[in-house]
Amino acid sequence: MSSIYDVASLHNKMGHNKFRNEKPGFLNDDFMKMRLDFAMEELLELGTACGFEFEGGMGQGEFFRGKGARNLCDALDAIIDKVYVDLGTADLMGFRNPVPPAAKDGLEMTIWFTAWSRVHRANMLKEPVANARESSRGFGIDLKKPIGWIKPQFRDLLI
Repeated sequence: MSSIYDVASLHNKMGHNKFRNEKPGFLNDDFMKMRLDFAMEELLELGTACGFEFEGGMGQGEFFRGKGARNLCDALDAIIDKVYVDLGTADLMGFRNPVPPAAKDGLEMTIWFTAWSRVHRANMLKEPVANARESSRGFGIDLKKPIGWIKPQFRDLLI
């Protein structure tokens, strides 16, 4: 087992599978908010482990170097926890379900892995920025979308 299947096995063991969507879709608002807050909590833990603090609101906030000590073990744990939480949300939203027959490239057999493959293929077409001015984040170690780049499409997976 790996990744989303591991998290699904936890959901099954804990009885959370009864909250899993049978078809891809949003969770109810309260549950979706909890999952988003949970993901933010893990992101903030990663920031703390890396010696950063977060200031401001969503969309306008940013991390800045704080005075706290860095801890590489805590950073690794926080990264895995963050991914685990996000994969859990994907499982509960029904993205672990089999790929619909209409999907032409559904060789990975699940919506999640097919979508992952599409995102990865699209990311591999990106190019490194030459300098920070080319970066949408203002950072010199980044990627940019080349002219004609097309973002991955998922409609055929979600029918």
